Amino acid sequence: MGFSSQNISYAFVDGSLSGNQIQQDKVHRLVIEWSRYANLTFISTTDIQNAQIRISFDSTDGNWSRIGTDALKVVSPEPTMNLAVVDDTGPANDIDTGVILHEFGHVLGLLHEFQSPERPGHVTLKEDGKSYLILRCVHPGLFGFFLSFSGDQSIYP
Repeated sequence: MGFSSQNISYAFVDGSLSGNQIQQDKVHRLVIEWSRYANLTFISTTDIQNAQIRISFDSTDGNWSRIGTDALKVVSPEPTMNLAVVDDTGPANDIDTGVILHEFGHVLGLLHEFQSPERPGHVTLKEDGKSYLILRCVHPGLFGFFLSFSGDQSIYP
């Protein structure tokens, strides 16, 4: 079972990490945005055992997603994506929107720019001169990096 079709199925994990209806509805509403840019559709299912993408809302585990078809290597029903900061109240805010679209971008195989093998040994990002984040590669390759915060320690100035 690969992403060979234009449909990618997703489900929410069972139990306490499944999120509430508000969080799940945010995913349903926002994920369709990818259909405007990619020739595919994300299909919601309740069949957690056969869902290609399995989503949890564990607030202690950060936001993450398996990259592309790596999600298919994860034994079901283990999650392949976690949406830690999606608010469980109210309509989708900018953070909810960004996190959901970002993590589903990883599902499509998209990486962070700093993970490109074409990048030099380090990258410095500055935002309005208020703070900066330095990303240094520990090993050449896609996932050899660590984060070093400098400045006022603020990511959201």
